[in-house]
Amino acid sequence: MPLLQESDITVRGRNGNVVLVGECRNALNLDRESAQWIYDRQLVNFQRSAPYLLLMSQDHGYLWSSPAQPGQPPAFEFAMAPVIQRYAPELGAEDRLLGSQLDLVVGQWLSELSVGLVGETEAEEALRSAGVIAALQGADISLEAAA
Repeated sequence: MPLLQESDITVRGRNGNVVLVGECRNALNLDRESAQWIYDRQLVNFQRSAPYLLLMSQDHGYLWSSPAQPGQPPAFEFAMAPVIQRYAPELGAEDRLLGSQLDLVVGQWLSELSVGLVGETEAEEALRSAGVIAALQGADISLEAAA
């Protein structure tokens, strides 16, 4: 697997500093062990530039907060299905979003969180507990341009 040069999603706070880096990997049933492997081998370096790192599939989300080190488990793990259902209600239970579709859904979700439109899912509760929602207020969400 090649090393990543850019993240799928970059969130900059009001002061212009990166507050969150998001990576979307829509592997079926992305489990904690797989998420940890991806983090340790490819994503831990993003923690140098952001206090929060999100790894998401349409099934699960994992959140690390700085300073995280290789081998450190995510601070939070949460179901993403309720969030995905909110933005893609036509998606069937067995349907999978393509990578860029997942990026767009997650980008929309983070954009709404940044303007105070917060739901009551497990994912939003995890982000609230970690301080991410407060960090997102007024933030600029950028998606990596699809190649």
